[in-house]
Amino acid sequence: MAKQSNGKQISLSALCATVKSIIEKNSEKNYWVLAEIGEIRVNPNSGHCYMELVEKENDRFKAKIRANAWAYTYRNINGWFQSITGSPLSQGMKVLANVSVNFHELYGISLTVNDIDPNYTLGERERSKRETIERLRNEGILDLNKGVDLPPVIQRIALITSSTAAGYGDFMSHIEAALSYSFDITLFQASMQGDKAEPEIIQALYDIYKNETDFDAVVLIRGGGAQTDLECFDNYNLAAHLAQFPLPVLTGIGHERDETICDLVANTKLKTPTATADFLIRKAMEFESAIEQLYAQVAQTAITFTRYENEKLSLLGQRMESAPKSILTTQGNQINNLALRIGKASVSALRNGAHQSEVLFGKAKEASRRRLEAENSKLSIFKKTVDLLNPERLFKRGYTVSLFEGKSLHKAGKIPEGSQITTIGHDFKATSTVTKFETKNTEQKKI
Repeated sequence: MAKQSNGKQISLSALCATVKSIIEKNSEKNYWVLAEIGEIRVNPNSGHCYMELVEKENDRFKAKIRANAWAYTYRNINGWFQSITGSPLSQGMKVLANVSVNFHELYGISLTVNDIDPNYTLGERERSKRETIERLRNEGILDLNKGVDLPPVIQRIALITSSTAAGYGDFMSHIEAALSYSFDITLFQASMQGDKAEPEIIQALYDIYKNETDFDAVVLIRGGGAQTDLECFDNYNLAAHLAQFPLPVLTGIGHERDETICDLVANTKLKTPTATADFLIRKAMEFESAIEQLYAQVAQTAITFTRYENEKLSLLGQRMESAPKSILTTQGNQINNLALRIGKASVSALRNGAHQSEVLFGKAKEASRRRLEAENSKLSIFKKTVDLLNPERLFKRGYTVSLFEGKSLHKAGKIPEGSQITTIGHDFKATSTVTKFETKNTEQKKI
């Protein structure tokens, strides 16, 4: 039961005035306060900035208070802060703010922001980044994706980005300008900044994982921007998912000066979305060049080896043809010499000599036959080796080659309209007529 009034009463405004007086008398002129910007908005008319400063522990709020930066002060604070950090003041930032405590009878307690130290925010961001890298290293996953082998040709690409981002347009323009090569690109849409970026990119990785065998690699791209725009790519959860992904991950995030934790854990870090597209095209060119060199080497090796073996076989044939004659001549001479020495020997002795000659001739003939079979066997093995190196096997695996006047398209230079190109595959040969041909950064060639 509430206590009864003792007769002393005070109005609410008087109580508020008392509270205000106590705060003004007992508080310092200003304080340096560590806090996180929970909310921030700028009045477009007055230019005043209204914030909500918060303190969290394990993602739970410990404290929360309104704060105001009046227009003139806010312009100076934000301009200086942005010149030092490269980013404007924004939600989620941890700041060291100089504030004064105020109490208003209508609006309650609030803070007036007098200044914000940008060096603290820079240091806090770097400290958090270092802690995340060390955590990934201690868990043994920092370099996992770097150990995943890159295919010699990356054609089936799982692309994670926002279709409205400038980086996406730059990437696709470069890919489409590579007229000699075909890339199968599947877009997995995700935000590239803000609170939604981390969960949406991780969801895209899950979607790719469900059809892992359909892709050669994952490509994550985003154009440049302010440092705060790239903070999602320093997130531990996102970096951990990329580091442990079974497909190689290629990143093209931000400008050349930027390096995020996602870049550090990726299999291959490229500077920009455009550089990422150039890397994929270069890989295709290197593979095509290697195939052409292999084809030339196989052809030359086959010609040289066949010529060499034919010469050996011809020489062996000549030797095998002359060997029995030489043996017979030698034996005939021996018989003649023996006949001269013994004179008129018995018929039995002559028969024995003739028999020896027949035996020796048979041995020579048998030796020649075996040698010929051995050489034929070696030639058969060589033929199988040449068949294994036959470029036709590459065609059977689905590769094709397109030629203009006997040259690959990317080496043929500008192809006149109305010209014909030939595409050769395993079981077909197709002839196409060029109706339009344009160089890079234009529409694709139509055939």
